[in-house]
Amino acid sequence: MKKSNWIIVVFIIIAVVNIFFFIDHKKQSNIESIPDEQETETVMNKDIPSDNYALAPADFDDGLGRPTEKTNYDLAEDGIGLAVVEKFNDKATDITIIRSYYRTATAGYTEYKIERNGVNITPNGFKTLDGADCSLTKFRFVWKPEFSVIKISRNVGDTMIQPTMATKTIYKMMNGKLSIVSETPLREICNVSDLF
Repeated sequence: MKKSNWIIVVFIIIAVVNIFFFIDHKKQSNIESIPDEQETETVMNKDIPSDNYALAPADFDDGLGRPTEKTNYDLAEDGIGLAVVEKFNDKATDITIIRSYYRTATAGYTEYKIERNGVNITPNGFKTLDGADCSLTKFRFVWKPEFSVIKISRNVGDTMIQPTMATKTIYKMMNGKLSIVSETPLREICNVSDLF
């Protein structure tokens, strides 16, 4: 093949690749972005996988699925404050969980409120602790065969990224309350998300 033909082939390949990148970029730009004003969105199917709430760490599945209600909030100019509140309703157990995500200067944290038949049954300390590199506390909600919550947490060392001993705590419903049924030491680690 002549050199000029090779040049034409290379230009055609470059053009095709650019077209694919343009199409992909257009698809991504159509993905839901955080609105400028407060917005509430109602979602009908809890079983659709969650979009892991805008601005929050998207690499961890806490088992809640897709929210039935979602409210995005405008952050202050420094990007700090309440970013998203999501509500999850499970009719089979009469349990409602409210997940609130807050941005901080370095990363963020998530608070969970658990209600059963309108009564707050949230144990103390149902809040994640997420740094830029490591998470010190995470929760996973389990719905079957019975409702339970797995918490894996560790204490802060000299720094957030210094590994310390992690503990797995399991909560189950007992006498109308969410109570600890077991606590198991696991191993020293930086990011507790890796232990789920």
